[in-house]
Amino acid sequence: MTLHPQKCVVVPNHPPIDKLLAFKRVQLDLGGSYRLRLAFCTVNAPTAEMNERWNAMCDPDAGGPYHIDVAEKKYHNWAPSASQVEANASAVTESRTFNMLVALINENNETGKLKSYPFSIAKMIRDVYEIAASQEVVFEHGMDVVNAFFFRPNGRAWEDLFQRDEYADLKKLWLGFGVSPREAMLPFTLPLYFRHLFLAGRSVAEIIAKVGWWLDKGKKVVALKDAAKKKVYKVTRFQIGSKQAGYVKVDGAFEFAAFSYAWVGSGQLAVAVIRNERGHVHIQSSVRHPGANFDELAKTLEAAEPGRWYYETRFPAPMLMNGSRQFTGVTPTDFSDDALIALVLNSVTFANGQGFAR
Repeated sequence: MTLHPQKCVVVPNHPPIDKLLAFKRVQLDLGGSYRLRLAFCTVNAPTAEMNERWNAMCDPDAGGPYHIDVAEKKYHNWAPSASQVEANASAVTESRTFNMLVALINENNETGKLKSYPFSIAKMIRDVYEIAASQEVVFEHGMDVVNAFFFRPNGRAWEDLFQRDEYADLKKLWLGFGVSPREAMLPFTLPLYFRHLFLAGRSVAEIIAKVGWWLDKGKKVVALKDAAKKKVYKVTRFQIGSKQAGYVKVDGAFEFAAFSYAWVGSGQLAVAVIRNERGHVHIQSSVRHPGANFDELAKTLEAAEPGRWYYETRFPAPMLMNGSRQFTGVTPTDFSDDALIALVLNSVTFANGQGFAR
């Protein structure tokens, strides 16, 4: 038996579905030559310490770690998705299944289509990272969903699910989805994952365990999201010209999302300063109040705390991020609540002349 050298593959923290598909491409290309070991990058720009640790996870003749959407290899600079980047870099061109999945991922990155499907794993996986014991476990379950597209049928017929007594428990699980024939075939969903497992001849116990894992996590996510929506948030309000702004503290990603949707997405606040339980801060504007300019604020924050803030300008509503759901390893800002409010007041302007630039 040939022992292949170990190679570290680095993916972003809490990787979504397109990063998992990119990892699959790396497995297809390198898995026959290397033993791949996974590592997660928790910051936007890796530190020297991180690079040293990842290098130590590679055997000397493995040529160093392989990055997926990390450091200088951010997919935004190269292609519509991380999976497309890996497809472009691949020497293998005859993978119809992989190329079909890449096209789906690219469309999802543009429109969010995959996340709109019933029982969408592409949507669910981001939330499951927040409640699972470890992201390694979530990654493993997510990779099984990707791998399922490559499973080979073992001769089991789909009609057997409904006709054979030995599959009674599986039939009950299937009918619980309540999906139409079209919905049963939608990619990166639990029903299609179920179908892949069944047609590949996996055991009843394995199918129930794997599909049940996602269903259980999904129920917990729904409960936490409902609680976050019902919470009454204590908002410190202030004015930017005639625009309403506010500061709030939230606990966890679900509270952050619920507050952002209800207060910023609705336009109730034109600008919000949101601090999470780790001390990380997002400063975001509302699409319902166009023309927000964060340029001066971004310069001030970057000068005071280099590397801690990311200025997102690709979308209509600008945002400044000190860490995120994905980049949990970023050092939290040292600015106090009052100092952040003062910075926003003194720096943010709107295209219609509201606000103050000092």
